[in-house]
Amino acid sequence: MGNGSPTWSRKHISAGITEHQRAVQLLAGNESILTAIRTPNPKTLDRANQLLVHFRKVFDLDVCYLMDRRGKTLASSNWDSPKSFVNKNYGFRPYFKKAIEGKPFIYMAVGITSNKPGIYYSCPITGTEKQSPLGVVVIKDSVNALEKVVSQGENGHMMLTGPHGVIFVSNHDKWRFHVLWQVQPGTLSAIARTGQFGKGPWNWTGIKHEEKNQAVDDAGSGSAF
Repeated sequence: MGNGSPTWSRKHISAGITEHQRAVQLLAGNESILTAIRTPNPKTLDRANQLLVHFRKVFDLDVCYLMDRRGKTLASSNWDSPKSFVNKNYGFRPYFKKAIEGKPFIYMAVGITSNKPGIYYSCPITGTEKQSPLGVVVIKDSVNALEKVVSQGENGHMMLTGPHGVIFVSNHDKWRFHVLWQVQPGTLSAIARTGQFGKGPWNWTGIKHEEKNQAVDDAGSGSAF
């Protein structure tokens, strides 16, 4: 929403997403990952951990991890951290549920363990085995790059929203993790149940629909969207 977001911004965001999709696909096909998911033992998982550390550094990511078919994390780039994902189960997350069905997925959320917002890219690990996918690999990117891009929208408001209109990234700092449009209490309860955007509260921005392509904020300023 604003006075026309720059085309280059959209292209920059799209290019970043494409790069990370390719990265997670590359990771899913790596021999060390395939060996670790097929034969998880201290030796194979250590190799997987080191590979994930390498990927995290090369692509400047928050974390990369390997999950088995039940959603349990077997290896992670933060394996030696106090907040290690190893042995944690994230099988309830949509990025896992979609990928274990064989569908790569992108998901915006606040981390359950890290409590940090990020963009999750997941990819199924396929094999020749009858029971496939064998597991899932995930890379989590911080929102820093996205925030830098949307901050270029100085002549208007730029934002990235999730389900129910929750604002995940915005060049208007006070709107982050607010709901774009006014919602009913039942919707707020639904947002809370997903665990996608932390514990809240998810206050309303004050923006209201006016004409079909116009909105007015709580200060009375109008914008096209």
